[in-house]
Amino acid sequence: MAAYLQMGHDSENLILENGLPGFSGIVLSPVNRSKGVLATNVSNFRTQGQYDIILDPQLYCPRSDRGALTKHDYFPKDMDTADLSSERWWRKIIANLVTEAVDLDVDAVCSPVELPQKYTPDYYAHCRNTFALLTQQLDGTGIRPVMTVCLELKGLADPSDALQIASIITAPNPKHVYIVIEADVAPRLELTDPQNLFPLMVLISALQNSGCETLVSHCSSDMILMKAAGASDCASGKFFNLRRFTRGRFDSDQDTGGRLLAYWFEHNLLAFLREADLALLRREGFGNFIGGGASNNPFAEQISQKLQHEPGTAWVALSWRQYLAWFAATEERLSRPDSLLIVRGWLKEADTRWGQLEENEILFEERRNDGQWVRNWRQALRDFRQSIT
Repeated sequence: MAAYLQMGHDSENLILENGLPGFSGIVLSPVNRSKGVLATNVSNFRTQGQYDIILDPQLYCPRSDRGALTKHDYFPKDMDTADLSSERWWRKIIANLVTEAVDLDVDAVCSPVELPQKYTPDYYAHCRNTFALLTQQLDGTGIRPVMTVCLELKGLADPSDALQIASIITAPNPKHVYIVIEADVAPRLELTDPQNLFPLMVLISALQNSGCETLVSHCSSDMILMKAAGASDCASGKFFNLRRFTRGRFDSDQDTGGRLLAYWFEHNLLAFLREADLALLRREGFGNFIGGGASNNPFAEQISQKLQHEPGTAWVALSWRQYLAWFAATEERLSRPDSLLIVRGWLKEADTRWGQLEENEILFEERRNDGQWVRNWRQALRDFRQSIT
């Protein structure tokens, strides 16, 4: 039961500095680093504490997002033209991947899978098969195999879909599954459709009940739903585009929203707030809505001091840390049997507060920052609760 830091560009300092002790795991990113740089990173991480370090080969990244990935020995030159049904082809990739994992001295490695054009039962069987090949080649290395499964959120239209996927991928009795959720929303926006979130929660619950621990990657505040469903671990990153996986996640119109703008994550509203939003809440008598739960952390205090004494100065780096500190502390809080009831209470309270803001016509800087996802999350949680009782 742990929070994992999903590495992105220039994320090393988040581990190598004091202040984010809640993260006990790290997911490496070959997209952002060569093998040599990763080796240096892992060595430095080992000197900082006891981290569970996982190598994600990231073959699911679209061609436009591969960055340094093509410089790794396991990355095939014919990735976009090869017969992906060829076991021989995958064996070669996995052999090179295992060599890199051993050289890096990681604790676990995720199975390589591509991002499919269509999500079908055959694709999930393929995920299962590449995991089996990885398990064979890791034998004797002491490195833990983890099954990678990419999921299309909008394709989860019914709980029966989730149960079918769970049945396919748990056939070889995997102990660990790494879930990559492909969403068609902008990285910094919340997942909102309860008709898709409910089956996702059913899938996580089914995997956990089968004895398979789940690590849900690329999470944002929706982490609380994953934990309510029973997810063992959740991962997030400092940039907004690492808190959501979508085929166009590095498009320019989304990139600005994730990297250059500072956001305060507020637990009381389960929302990302801009500086003007914080000022508005205080000015209109809703200052008590600020600083709830794990949003009240050392980085929040630093932001408050900066806004008070150095108005107009940048606080983007502090905003990443304030969010991640909330994420790690909250993930740990929800790693307990009553997580579903805790999340139910948080959602109800947040929904009530959003209602008060609506009644008083308190409108935030970004038009879509209206709390609608909170009500949708309540619906997804309600449906999930009914499905397990």
